[in-house]
Amino acid sequence: MTNSNSSDRLDRIERILEQTVQIQQQTEKIQQQTEQKIASNAKSIESLTDDIQEMRRDRKVLYDLMSDLANNQSRMYQVMEALDERQQQLTNQQNQLTNQQQQLIEILKRLPPLTN
Repeated sequence: MTNSNSSDRLDRIERILEQTVQIQQQTEKIQQQTEQKIASNAKSIESLTDDIQEMRRDRKVLYDLMSDLANNQSRMYQVMEALDERQQQLTNQQNQLTNQQQQLIEILKRLPPLTN
């Protein structure tokens, strides 16, 4: 029986060793998968970081453009105001010329006609 016990014992040890090898192989496989996921996550994080930096640059450019637009609008309103003032001046001068023309017409009407 010692031989049978020894054989049983050896069989159990072999099974344990086989299971240990299988567990080790599964552990290595899981470790590889984990490392691949870590590498993939690192790439994703790097990509997201790049996207965030690009978004920040784009936002700065947008704010700069909005600032330029506001400045240009301000200048445009100043030009429009100056144009309105100049137009009012021209209207006033036109009115003065019209009044002077009316006065000249009245004076000309009062003159006697020319005789030849």
